Amino acid sequence: MAAAFLPWEKWLGRLLHILAIAISKLPYTIRRRRLLARSSGWPETERIVTSIQWDSSLPREEIAYSFATD
Repeated sequence: MAAAFLPWEKWLGRLLHILAIAISKLPYTIRRRRLLARSSGWPETERIVTSIQWDSSLPREEIAYSFATD
């Protein structure tokens, strides 16, 4: 059985969906900003990127690389 929604109900559903996605991503975004702020003082090194993979279920990239230190 299909439901017939009024235009304002469709608009409200879209708005609630956008808000639900934003709220579910909030802890990830806060954690990422905190980790990036902590890593700003780390020493830098040369590296070679071997692969980049994208995960669309949770917006993130997996970057595999190799590096050497002196």
